[in-house]
Amino acid sequence: MAQAVTDFLKYAGFLDLLNRLTAVTFVVVGLVSFFSRRMSRMNNLPTLAIVPLLVELLTMSVDRYTLENGPFMYGRPSAAAIVAGRRDALINAIIGALGGLVFAATVILSRKRASIHEV
Repeated sequence: MAQAVTDFLKYAGFLDLLNRLTAVTFVVVGLVSFFSRRMSRMNNLPTLAIVPLLVELLTMSVDRYTLENGPFMYGRPSAAAIVAGRRDALINAIIGALGGLVFAATVILSRKRASIHEV
C-alpha cells in the first residue's frame, strides 16, 4: 500500500497536481467560509463545487485515454501497468470528488449556521 502511494505521488503529471491543488484549495476555502463571521455573497458558492469535479473528470478521462490509446515510449504497457494506471485514475477521481463534497458541505453548513444566528 505504501509503495502504491509513493509511486502515485512520484509519477504525478500536470493534471494530477492540478487536481490535488484544486481539491486542497476548495477544501481550505470551504473551511474558511465555515469559520468566517461575515457571510457575504455566499449564494453562488455551492455551485462552485463543480470545479473540482470537472478537473477530476478531465484528469481521469485523460489518464484512462492515455492508458488505452496513448503514445507509449517503450511499447504497449503490461497488464499490471494498466491496472496501476486505472487505480491512479480512480485515486484522482476520489480526490476531486472529496474536494468538491467537502467544499459544498462546509459552504452549506456555514449558510445554515448564519441563518440560525440571524434569528
